[in-house]
Order: sequence, then C-alpha cells, then structure tokens
Amino acid sequence: MVRKLFLTLSLITLIFWLGSCDQRDKTIFEVEVTDLEEVPLTLDTLRANELSILFFLSPECPLCQNYTVTMKRFTKKYQEEGIKFYGIFPGKEYSPREIKKYLIRYELGFEVFMDPVFALTELLEATITPEVFVLNGEGEVLYQGAFDNWAIDLGTKRNNITEHYLRDALDNALAGMIIDPKKTEPVGCFIQ
Repeated sequence: MVRKLFLTLSLITLIFWLGSCDQRDKTIFEVEVTDLEEVPLTLDTLRANELSILFFLSPECPLCQNYTVTMKRFTKKYQEEGIKFYGIFPGKEYSPREIKKYLIRYELGFEVFMDPVFALTELLEATITPEVFVLNGEGEVLYQGAFDNWAIDLGTKRNNITEHYLRDALDNALAGMIIDPKKTEPVGCFIQ
C-alpha cells in the first residue's frame, strides 16, 4: 500500500515537472499567447524585428494609465526607426472588451496580446505592470524594467525625471552601444 502510494506520488510529481519544463524550455518565439479575439498564436513574428518592445500592462493599474502618454511618445518616435511595440496583458483578469476599452480610451495604437496562462510572463519573469522589455531579433532581452525613474512608489512620483532607462536603452541599441543598466526595478501593480 505504501509502495503504491509512493509510486503514484512520484508519477504525479514527474508529470508536473515535465509540464513545467515544457514552458521553461520554450523560446519567446514558441510561447503561446492569444490575440484580442482569443485566437492562440506564437510570437514568431518578433524574429523579423530588429528590436521589439513589450509593455506588460493592466487596464486598471494607475501607472499603466499614467504612462500611456509616454508609450505613445515612444511608439511615435521609435517606430520610424523600425522598432515594433506590443502590449502584453497577463492572466485572465481582464476581458478582451476591457482591454479594447483601455486601448481606445488612451489611444494606444500598438498590437496587443493576452497571456492567459502566464507563459510569456513566466518566461520573461515579468512581475509588475507597467514593465517594459526590449528584445532583439534573436529573442534576447536587452533591457528589462521601468520606463524611467519618475515613479518612486505606486503613489509617489518625482517632480523631474532624472533617469530615462527605456529611452537610453533604445538609443544605445540603435547605435550598437552597450545598454547599461540592463535591468531596473519597475514600480507599479503586481502581476497576479
């Protein structure tokens, strides 16, 4: 009886471990997300981009609302340089309708994807909205973190931005220079 229970528990553990390995072993190009029509797809199209910017967002997060002006400014400026921008909405907390309302209200024109099972979120280790990722055509993360240092905490902001992390990362990447810092701590709402 004890041996049978041990074998059953071992088998269950192995199945869960193998399942989690599948996601860890996938590249960003193979991870499944959905579009706003909830049609599954992969991010294989990112391979064609010199640089891809992923904004992890939540329609109700105050900083995701506050940073919409910044996102529009970046999109307008850097799309001319051939950089592609995407919004990522992790989990199932928001319906496609709620996401569309957010996009329309703040006039965000970039392509968006939902990450209903957190596959992309876990692969990139995203934890906060808004959090930004800069990726090259090989899927390598060149920068991860905050847009800038305007937000000190969820309810506390600086009067003047003194560090422009995303702008500097994009300018350095386009110039073929080293990106430093490669990672900063984002401020915002926890991804749940």
